[in-house]
Amino acid sequence: MTFVDEKDYDVINACDQVDTRGIRDMIDAGGQGGGEIILKVKKKSGEVKEIRCRHTMSKDQVRWFVNGSAINRDL
Repeated sequence: MTFVDEKDYDVINACDQVDTRGIRDMIDAGGQGGGEIILKVKKKSGEVKEIRCRHTMSKDQVRWFVNGSAINRDL
């Protein structure tokens, strides 16, 4: 994944909690041409920031991700 806005690289710090949104959409789309995933970053202060990210996973890479690895896919 890459951040849509390069300035967001400075948003995440040690001890922040990070959650993702959009993984299910990526899986359902099967890696068709990339897409966006949102990182939800909870700061120590309780403030929450959302960071837009892009993925470039191919259809095969999405299958590997779903199965845990390329090896597990072929079992």
